[in-house]
Amino acid sequence: MDYIKEARKYLRDRLAAELSFQNNLSSLIDKYAYKLVDIAYSSNVPPTLFTFEYNDIIREKVDKVIEELHSVIEDITEILSVSTHADNKDKILTYINRDIDGKNFYDRLDGHINTFRKETEGIIAAALLVGTSISVLKQNLNTYKKMPYQNPIFIEAIKLNQGRASALVNKGIHYGVGISNSAYNSINNLGKFTIGDAWMYDGYLEMDAQGAIGYVGHRNSSFGCQICDDEANRFHPLSGGMVYPMHQNCACFVTPVFRNDL
Repeated sequence: MDYIKEARKYLRDRLAAELSFQNNLSSLIDKYAYKLVDIAYSSNVPPTLFTFEYNDIIREKVDKVIEELHSVIEDITEILSVSTHADNKDKILTYINRDIDGKNFYDRLDGHINTFRKETEGIIAAALLVGTSISVLKQNLNTYKKMPYQNPIFIEAIKLNQGRASALVNKGIHYGVGISNSAYNSINNLGKFTIGDAWMYDGYLEMDAQGAIGYVGHRNSSFGCQICDDEANRFHPLSGGMVYPMHQNCACFVTPVFRNDL
């Protein structure tokens, strides 16, 4: 068997699954942001007082939208993680939900969805303050979802020094060094890495089932990466688990090593 050829095909399929998540997420973020816009613009709340917590009716409607978005993203992530690996479904889902640094996939998704809620609340509150139409607001949400606080609507509203939404009060949210600058980017990074992680773990399970004793990692990108360079062409025993993907957007692949190969 040509293990290099098979591994490269597996990598292409894995990256296609990650891209599918990204494409789905882009549409989902727009769809659910627009639902929140419709709730806000039909609420008749004075612009200077608007928040998603203004009253129970608004809060409950917003909660329902946020819960639905959370559920859909979970489903898509799990579907693309398992993909054609149905025989290993339970093991894969357990693996992607393992604790890493005290948090699992669902904990991290909760945090990013909460950020999406705060971002969208802030942009909507800004739009109400400056009198932006629904159609213009929705277009701007689409355009600036990767950098919400560079949205000109938000920047204009900040100058008014009004509004109760936390993002307006704080003049944007400080994400910190090395942290994605929008909920969309954070969810996208989390989902793609989780899917890649799941696929590499399924490969690990298959190698174990075939009787491999380990694997060798291979670079598949000309992009400079010291982390991947250090691990490439090295033997990794199966007893040490699957170390790939090494990082976000890792395009390395692995080939099995059997006892007879030594």
